[in-house]
Amino acid sequence: MDRAPSGSDTHPPVVPASATPSASSGLLAHSDEGAGLREQIRALTARLDRREHQLATMERDLRQLNTLLSLVEAMSSELDLKPLLQKMTVSAVELLGAQQGAIGLVDEARHAVRHQALYNLPEALFDIDFAEGVGISGQVYAVKCPVIVRDYGGQVQLPLDNDAMRRIKAAVSVPIWWQGRMIGVFSIGTYASDRVFDEHDVEVLALFAKHAAIAIQKARLYAEAGRLAHLEERHRIARELHDSVTQSLFTIVLMADAVRNFLRTGYEDPTTTAELLYQTARDALTEMRALIYELRPAALEGEGLITALRKLAGAVQIRHGLAVEVRQQGLRRLSPEQEEGLFRIAQEALYNVVKHAQASRAVVELRLTENEALLIVTDDGVGFNQMASPPSLSKQTPYSGLGLTSMRERAEQLRGCLNVSPAPNRGTQVRARVPLSREGTDGPHSSAHRG
Repeated sequence: MDRAPSGSDTHPPVVPASATPSASSGLLAHSDEGAGLREQIRALTARLDRREHQLATMERDLRQLNTLLSLVEAMSSELDLKPLLQKMTVSAVELLGAQQGAIGLVDEARHAVRHQALYNLPEALFDIDFAEGVGISGQVYAVKCPVIVRDYGGQVQLPLDNDAMRRIKAAVSVPIWWQGRMIGVFSIGTYASDRVFDEHDVEVLALFAKHAAIAIQKARLYAEAGRLAHLEERHRIARELHDSVTQSLFTIVLMADAVRNFLRTGYEDPTTTAELLYQTARDALTEMRALIYELRPAALEGEGLITALRKLAGAVQIRHGLAVEVRQQGLRRLSPEQEEGLFRIAQEALYNVVKHAQASRAVVELRLTENEALLIVTDDGVGFNQMASPPSLSKQTPYSGLGLTSMRERAEQLRGCLNVSPAPNRGTQVRARVPLSREGTDGPHSSAHRG
């Protein structure tokens, strides 16, 4: 009989190796998963770093734009060049994380750069001519391009040997250009040994320099316009003296000579001639007083704007025969600068009426509210030949040229505006609008009308 197989003779079934995962293959798969996760983490970290860098760049650019916006706003209202350049210097120093700054203008007569604004630098630098090679400004003046200095003491010829200048570690300076001509230099410096200026700092400073060029040119044009306006005023005074007072004085001399001859010979009675002499002298005195008042309105200081306007109206009527009515609405305190500016605008407007408008009547109206002062000068003259649009500086109209320029600049100095347009019926209307602060309100004791 056959025996049943014993346990020792039995063998387990053979299973293919591929059917059972080994311990090593399991560890390998786990290692691959960990490497993939680490790669994802590295990629995510790099992405976050890029986002953080982009955010920092955006914040930096936003600070630069806000700074430039404030400078543009200052440029639109500030006509005095030095305070504006000082503000630019401080803003650039703070924005670039530096400690010193300077803006210099090219003096072509001296062949050097002369500083107009300094920040954290000795005031003695104002008196130094930065010729080619002197200081970093002189280096830029010589090469006509940006200069970056990482060792200020070793690379720059110090314009002034003192502690403040020797402490400067690094600096960057760029030229200021206007229409292809170098007109100045903008420089920034630092005491920090770890602050290294680079091309980005050059770009930012060059952007400041472009705005500085606009401010410099605007101030120069304003100064030139003022000079021409003063020259025109001197010529006008000379014409007025020649046409009125000089002629009267010449007539007085002739009459006085005739009276002297009458008295010496005794042939004729000099009474009639003496009477004419007396009347001519009185007229000349009246003319002279009116002219002097136009030049220096003393009533502004003592009696206020509305009284000064009424006296101006009287002087214009005496000298030129133009009937001028003065009106006022409201009471409000005005600063001396506002009174002076509005008076000069009214004076220039009335002078234009006399000179160009062929008018017989003019009205000067001062409207004072809580928020603004509005000066309106209207005449019944020939107007602007039925022009459909208000005149501009480029059109040859009675109000173009220095007269309109002067009035507009005075209004802008007061942070206001000026418009010239045809009057509602005929003639011309000048409107000067000046904003007033709430702090100026003082009820019936307004300086616009005193006494």
